[in-house]
Amino acid sequence: ITKADIIDSIRRMTIELKFTAVCMGSALKNKGVQLLLDNVVSFLPSPYDTKNTALDVDNDETSVDLKTDPELPLVAL
Repeated sequence: ITKADIIDSIRRMTIELKFTAVCMGSALKNKGVQLLLDNVVSFLPSPYDTKNTALDVDNDETSVDLKTDPELPLVAL
């Protein structure tokens, strides 16, 4: 088993919500901070990897699929 296989497996299972990666470190003297940031990039899904939906409050809260496109209007709380 290679390191790439392990990283791919952790990422796939994290996106499927079947696995939670846990990192330990300390902000004191930046111990583990870079590793944490590297793992966020490696394991957590980007907006393109997930299906995003919202509720249209003006239309009886019907579900609306959102597209990930920076040119479209922002949708936020």
